[in-house]
Amino acid sequence: GDEAVQQIVADGTERLRELTSEDRAAFLAQLLSSVRVRRHDVGKQPYVAGGEEVGAIEGIACPSHGAGVGDWSTDIERHHYGRHHHWATDMGFCHSTGLWTSGCGVMCPLRAAVVGSAVGLAPGQRVLDIGSACGHFARWFFEWFGAGTLGVDFLEEAVAFASSSRPSGAPMKFCWLDIAAGGFTWLPERHFDLATAISVLHYLRTDEDLWEWAPNATRTTCAALASTSRTQCRVAREMFRTVRVGGRVWISHNGSYKGKWDPRKVWGRGYWRCCFREELTLMEAELQEVSELELFLHSPDWDPSYSVIVRRLA
Repeated sequence: GDEAVQQIVADGTERLRELTSEDRAAFLAQLLSSVRVRRHDVGKQPYVAGGEEVGAIEGIACPSHGAGVGDWSTDIERHHYGRHHHWATDMGFCHSTGLWTSGCGVMCPLRAAVVGSAVGLAPGQRVLDIGSACGHFARWFFEWFGAGTLGVDFLEEAVAFASSSRPSGAPMKFCWLDIAAGGFTWLPERHFDLATAISVLHYLRTDEDLWEWAPNATRTTCAALASTSRTQCRVAREMFRTVRVGGRVWISHNGSYKGKWDPRKVWGRGYWRCCFREELTLMEAELQEVSELELFLHSPDWDPSYSVIVRRLA
């Protein structure tokens, strides 16, 4: 019964270290097969909320081209930009499966399939993809789930690649800007069903002047954290502002790079709950911090990363 199943699951967790890319690819194929079954059941009619069709996203106007890009005051910001620019241009990772250290391989499509399945992404729904890079997630969300995506990224080359690779007639659009510098005031409130930031926010500062852990650093109080600017918290809150009731914010790959830029290490364990303190207190949101070990079939030898998932309740 239940004990037998629990043992099977425990045995599976123990074997994560032994998984190969081929094993993960097999799981991806199985997951996409189940997605096709569910999509067939749901049908291909555009999703409707409150009587309003929300499939199209092309009507949203991007800010000025390259807004905020280069508006940096630290070497670490310039380093992150240069690194991703190298991946997109010199390494040609746009032609792979994502801007990752070694081209991402199966892990990027696996993340997209897991996220889409977990939130029940459906035909016609809208996704806001922060750090959309070369548009891979937008294409997968459309091809697998039938969702439209508005993507934003600070690499002009990546945005150009994403735009040129857009399937004909697909409801997706890409904007070139720096999210930390410009914010999302140009986006409508409660407009998207899902807002994602996959391996993106940890490149931003944790606090106003704090990137990495420092023993004597000044930290913003819990009560004031939501008011900080250009921080991971600020961008997460802007993402939350754009999702409708029932929609989710999904921030992935926190704690990577040995937790060097992880807010729970740099600022404190309660960072994310302090960030959404008001909404949690008023029961307007619920927040989960979920290990990515089993979620994305990570190896125990990799950094112990986690996802932050915030659902709007009201």
